[in-house]
Amino acid sequence: MSSNRPPVWTKLERLSTEQQIQRLWKQLWRQWKITWIPRKRKRLFFWRTGLEWSPQHVTQFNEQQQQPKQQQYSISAINHVNEESTKPKIDVQHYSTPSDGIKPGGRLQHFYQEWTQTTTHQWPLSVVRDGYQIQFNSTPQPWRLKMIQLNPVEQQAVKEAVQKFLQADIIEVSPSQSTDCLSNFFTIQESTKRRPILDCQKINNYI
Repeated sequence: MSSNRPPVWTKLERLSTEQQIQRLWKQLWRQWKITWIPRKRKRLFFWRTGLEWSPQHVTQFNEQQQQPKQQQYSISAINHVNEESTKPKIDVQHYSTPSDGIKPGGRLQHFYQEWTQTTTHQWPLSVVRDGYQIQFNSTPQPWRLKMIQLNPVEQQAVKEAVQKFLQADIIEVSPSQSTDCLSNFFTIQESTKRRPILDCQKINNYI
């Protein structure tokens, strides 16, 4: 253990009661940014600023042979949290058109042979080959919804979203052009982009 540890550390090693340990908890965090993690009948304190000395035990284990395993697990968990907090945040698009030329819509059909090497179950293979058929618990009854009033900016955003879905083969033009069983489609503004939303509340009543 490094000799440059804070003085409060030595005080902690001499504690013997839960009340004494808890009394110095706030002092630890305020002065040295040391995190307290209770695990069963032990206490581990972790130095969060990257100094060279390792976590130390304040109270003793009942079974000394379990100490290395428990300590390794605790360090791993803390390191994982610290690593995640230092990773840069990346804005991820909802989807992007693959560079192999195969569009997102119906894409799985092009990899049917690969799926046959993964599973022999007929249901997932039929979904990959033929697509998924929505299972209705009853026949949907035609309905008419009041059209959402969109301002010019929102209308343009909807048009762009629909066009993008058409180009990606995610949707297709209805052959019948029926106006029954229609759902509202709109977008909402997020921090970096607009998210398309299809309101499926009506149709969900029949699924």
